[in-house]
Amino acid sequence: MRKTFLIGVVLGCFSGGLGAQTLGGQSVFGFLRESNGPQLSALGGVNLTNDQSDLSLAFMQPALLRDSMSGHMAANFNSLYAGIDEYNWMLAYHHQPSNLNFALGATYVDYGTITQTDASGNVLGDFRPHEYVVQGTVAGKYLERWYYGFTFKYIGSDLGIYRSDGIAADVGLNYKIADKGWQFGLTLLNMGTQLRTYEGAGKEELPFDMQVGVSKRLLKAPFQFSLTYDHVHEWNLGYSDSAFNAATGVTPKTGFTQQLLQHLIFAVQLYATKYIEVTVGYNDLLRQQLSLNNSSNGLTGVSFGVGLLLPNFSFRYTRVGYQSNTGNNQIGIDLPLERYLGGRKR
Repeated sequence: MRKTFLIGVVLGCFSGGLGAQTLGGQSVFGFLRESNGPQLSALGGVNLTNDQSDLSLAFMQPALLRDSMSGHMAANFNSLYAGIDEYNWMLAYHHQPSNLNFALGATYVDYGTITQTDASGNVLGDFRPHEYVVQGTVAGKYLERWYYGFTFKYIGSDLGIYRSDGIAADVGLNYKIADKGWQFGLTLLNMGTQLRTYEGAGKEELPFDMQVGVSKRLLKAPFQFSLTYDHVHEWNLGYSDSAFNAATGVTPKTGFTQQLLQHLIFAVQLYATKYIEVTVGYNDLLRQQLSLNNSSNGLTGVSFGVGLLLPNFSFRYTRVGYQSNTGNNQIGIDLPLERYLGGRKR
């Protein structure tokens, strides 16, 4: 009976995810793809199998919301290019009678101040475009090794006179063999629809994604290795503009190996001491998208992160390599609020 239930959940996830969205093409609410926390960014931007006590990881993999995170609050800040800032917040609670975990989270993207003009170029004033998502998550454990989670999202986008909103859901599974150091994960992200479309535009797809991953923590050495396969539902992730290619002499790489690598995200973590962790990640798709022709692309697609894990709070910093050895910086904190409010320590 239990096996039948579990198989039903997994098959339901696949069928719901594949039926919810049309694959390929452009999508609305693209900011939903962005990593919300520094540790996830350091892991290459996608990771489903890291169950450390970092609440931010549960924002995009609901199965990583665990009992130990009860009473924790996570707050993250991501400074992007052109004055774009991203803020993320999350709070978790464990409900003892039901043995379920709940979390409330939000992300807000501020695109800064932009000059508004008419079709003739006359300045009409300024406006501040922004987008946001507010979400609720419930997660639990099944048998000894299975963890599951569900997230429901409300999404909003305000781009001056153009506004849109929508709803979406995420589903996650995590299988952990603690005594062997193995974890396996699956997520289906952004299964949903627009409720209100931008003025003059038809209904657009949400950025649906299916991901699978595996990690191995060495039992006799302070390392954990992760491999994640992103965009399971779509093989060819490359974009090729024939006119641009002809003008620049660029020849896109379209072989099997190149296309496979664009799906893979590699990461390794070093637990240097009880209180310090160091993370390095590599995202080949990010490197291919941002690389410049006939130029040294240095650390494009490579991410570095360091975490300071103290009993009363955790602090993490990450830098992700972009073009010409530039990058963006992300910081975050995780606070066990019950320690400050006089609650029970875990």
